[in-house]
Amino acid sequence: MIKVGVIGFGFSATVFHLPLIEATDSLELVAISSSQGASVRDAFPNVQVFSSADELIQSADVELAVITAPNDVHFSLTKLCLEQGKHVVLEKPMATTGREAAQLVHLAQDRNLILSVFHNRRWDGDFLTAKTLIENNQLGDIRFFESHFDRLRPVVRERWKELPVPGGGVWFDLGAHLIDQALTLFGLPRALTARCLALRDNSKATDYFHVMLHYSDKEVVLHSSPYSAGPNSRFHIQGMKGSYIKHGLDPQESQLKDGVSPKNPSFGIDNEENFGVLYHGSHWSRIETEKGSYISYYEGIAGAIERGEPVPVDSEEAVRVIKILELAEKSSYEGKHCLLAMAVAVSMPVTAQEESDDKKQVGGPLVFDQVVVTATKTENSLATAPASMSVITSDEIKSQPTMALNDIVKQAVGVESRKEGGRAGRESISIRGMDSDYTLIMVNGRKMSSSNAIVRGNDFDLSAIPQDNIERIEIIRGPMSALYGSEALGGVVNIITKLPDNEWRSTISSDIAQPEGGNGGTETIVGLNTGGALIDDKLYINLSINQSDRDKWKPYNGTRSTVTALEERDTLSLASNVNWLINDNQTLDIDITHTNDKRDGIIESTKGLTPTNQKVKRNSIALTHGGDWSWGESQARYYREEVEIGKGRQSLQD
Repeated sequence: MIKVGVIGFGFSATVFHLPLIEATDSLELVAISSSQGASVRDAFPNVQVFSSADELIQSADVELAVITAPNDVHFSLTKLCLEQGKHVVLEKPMATTGREAAQLVHLAQDRNLILSVFHNRRWDGDFLTAKTLIENNQLGDIRFFESHFDRLRPVVRERWKELPVPGGGVWFDLGAHLIDQALTLFGLPRALTARCLALRDNSKATDYFHVMLHYSDKEVVLHSSPYSAGPNSRFHIQGMKGSYIKHGLDPQESQLKDGVSPKNPSFGIDNEENFGVLYHGSHWSRIETEKGSYISYYEGIAGAIERGEPVPVDSEEAVRVIKILELAEKSSYEGKHCLLAMAVAVSMPVTAQEESDDKKQVGGPLVFDQVVVTATKTENSLATAPASMSVITSDEIKSQPTMALNDIVKQAVGVESRKEGGRAGRESISIRGMDSDYTLIMVNGRKMSSSNAIVRGNDFDLSAIPQDNIERIEIIRGPMSALYGSEALGGVVNIITKLPDNEWRSTISSDIAQPEGGNGGTETIVGLNTGGALIDDKLYINLSINQSDRDKWKPYNGTRSTVTALEERDTLSLASNVNWLINDNQTLDIDITHTNDKRDGIIESTKGLTPTNQKVKRNSIALTHGGDWSWGESQARYYREEVEIGKGRQSLQD
């Protein structure tokens, strides 16, 4: 038996979780935490009662913790449970921000623990029925899907869900269910448009929402109103072959309120008068609603813990719900259509309807629209970015048999890695066939190469970027001089580095390359990357160190035997980033880099053989303040770069 502790004794715990846990054969309820100690003891005399959640988490002998506390403490309580080695079932929504949700996913994965969100509405009978109709192609290709969760509640009540607190309001409450159902059926949309409003008198939190999810081949509408006095519309689905209309809510919640056991044969069976109608042209027929089964969720949790079976609601799927909740609020507040900017790379099973051509899968991971920031004011989808762009992901970088940036980016269309004439085999990046003088290298939007700072057309910039610290590489093929100056006439390569989270992570990597033929040329690269939180959820640091050594490569014979096709190179690069979350709407980033690059070789020209010996030291510091205000967004940046070439020195600051 799996010992279970429940945190909270409110509506969610008493109506849903406790009856379902008691009805699941493999689960044993042994502990409850609540400030209503007397009420808990009256209802569960054989269960250990704790006065606080922290006390239960740290003292109770439980393997699974079920958190039903208010949304704004989901993150802190879940984090503590995972740190104490307990599996977690969490009431939806998973957290109040996508950042918090992602941190919980990483923590659970690092500890090899199960973290799941109680999206029980996947087991509503009406949803199961709609899912079956779509999977069996009885409606054809879906073009319109409307999902409602309406109620008659015109008066504001005194409860935390109706207060203007993080995670409060009906959008984070009921909206989370409708989003999860839509994503289960259709995957991620391309964009959304939302209205999340407080319509009732004296309402301070969202009590109405009308959200449109935009797909390439369909529209999905999610809706909830507190003024629905008549029969409640639940689903209206239109496809190429027919339509399905369903009224009334799933009966399981009302049955649980009435004390009906989930093991009762009548549990989850819909009333016949609420059966939906399937329309095929002029012909129509009543469709019996499938039996709902909330208990299937907890049976799945037990199977995942005991036998390693799939988790019924994966935590990474729940992160997607949070991202859409956040983006819809942004759309409603700003009054605009928003592109879906998903930052968490996760996998998802094949959806009920076959994926459209732009993201079709066969049991593999669902591929998101890439998010880009280069040449845009905010995150944007790759498909609609204002330039010809491509993205090299961290997975693609890891799959490359090299750590050299120029070898990685030359895989992109229109990008070349060229040997510079008269430079002993130095390679630089060229875009659209233009000279490498006109390719700008950036890190997180900050210039790394500059005609004002050092000699153009070289590859010293590339050695300063530790590969282990790269999240993705964005490439613009086209003139961007209006934004970035003449260095960007050919295009831009923008390296986006990884953001640390609360958990400290360190990686060590190495790479050895040897050219074919000739003498020498062996290159060894060793990298170290470490990062994490100095203060959880507040102050983060990331440090990367990269050392590369390459011998001279002399592939020629006879009088040219001393010519170096690749010069000797010894490079040490260090990069550090400090990220301070000052408060909810302000951030400060400090970036410091140091590079020491030494080159030695013999080049061939019309004047004969010329020895080359060059040393370049580069030091830079950048301070960036970001703000998200009621009137808009702001960014202030100070940047100073100092480059020493041999005995010469140049500086650039902006």
